[in-house]
Amino acid sequence: VNCTGLGSRKLFDDKELVPIRGHTIRVKAPWIKTLFIADSDTYIYPGQDNVVLGGTRQRGEEKLDKDQRYYDDIMARCCRLVPSLKHAEVEKTWVGLRPWRPCVRLEVEMISVDDGRLPVVHNYGHGSDGVCISWGCGVDAANLVKQQLTETGSQRLVSKL
Repeated sequence: VNCTGLGSRKLFDDKELVPIRGHTIRVKAPWIKTLFIADSDTYIYPGQDNVVLGGTRQRGEEKLDKDQRYYDDIMARCCRLVPSLKHAEVEKTWVGLRPWRPCVRLEVEMISVDDGRLPVVHNYGHGSDGVCISWGCGVDAANLVKQQLTETGSQRLVSKL
């Protein structure tokens, strides 16, 4: 099973895979219990005591440098949705890369190995939609694995890694 995200650019020469850089903020705001999504880049995801505020979406950008301007913008957008967030204590800011493709790669590929062919189930490229679609994609990937185990026999599917 290949869920290597951006690593698939090198492992499987995937030229369609690009990083999307995203900035997020975690604040202490236990009073926030409702999820808000204003547009594709503005969201408020509550946890038990903490809330994740987001975000940014910068296609093709690979630098992991933090930029305060983005955090200020995220906070302003989220405070417009929920004004009480201006009183929340910022616990952490981070920037990360999300692997994105024009179409999620969720399929079986037969690769050549020394003694024949080996099926590889790919599941990556969700980009910033991963929080929503990863559950269904995970089920579909598991079903593809089961299908390959049934079709080729589990004895043949032993990795040499």
